[in-house]
Amino acid sequence: MWYVMQTVSGTEAELKEQLLARIDRKICKDCIIPLYEDVWRRGGVGHINMRRLFPGYVFIDTDDPGEIYKQQKKIQRFTRLLSMPGEDGEKLFYPVEEDEEAFLKSLLEDGVMHVSYIRMNKGGRIETIKGPLAEHAANIVKLDIPHRRAIVEKELFGKMRRIKFGLWTDVDPKLPRLEALRGRTMEEINKEVADIGIHPGDMIKDESGVYGDMVLTVLSVDAPRRTVRPEVELFGTKVKIELKADMVSKV
Repeated sequence: MWYVMQTVSGTEAELKEQLLARIDRKICKDCIIPLYEDVWRRGGVGHINMRRLFPGYVFIDTDDPGEIYKQQKKIQRFTRLLSMPGEDGEKLFYPVEEDEEAFLKSLLEDGVMHVSYIRMNKGGRIETIKGPLAEHAANIVKLDIPHRRAIVEKELFGKMRRIKFGLWTDVDPKLPRLEALRGRTMEEINKEVADIGIHPGDMIKDESGVYGDMVLTVLSVDAPRRTVRPEVELFGTKVKIELKADMVSKV
């Protein structure tokens, strides 16, 4: 099951790497830091920044949260699994419930919530929505087309939360994945990708901010998947990570 671990905002990547490096992978199978494509306008058109969807939270896949709790002493920074007291007074860890997991899966693709395409009619009503927002349009509490954002309310992890969706319109640059939503498959698009502009040996920076100002060296590139694998050094240990090419810039 998936559980939620809370940490100081800005230290999510550090916590993730410590978990994967210091806790048995049979116990901590995987952990992710969900990101979303935030949109800001420049020159009248949209531009994308990567931001943390839930600042201060890391999601852990484990069948033994009790053992994770015991091994937190191996983690240098203070963290805690979101939890509530059980009837017997012991810790009852707060898991990601089935409906919450289904909600997150409807948003995320490889850990990222991409922008949603939206079109308004002349009367100012929504005519078309494509992308992660499409399933949750009924829960929109704020729609701001000029600033390319929609706010959806959803109860998650024991409290009502407001989730920001980045929006894309017809006046913004074309994005391959949105073109795919209009009829082309990602497989067809990926076949056209021969060079993503990043190669082994290049120095890059993670624009999502998860790894701060660290300059990373690319070890390998997967052009069809648009991913790069650099190596980072954390607490004296070199760790290989995978980043989306759209999230990095060459230095």
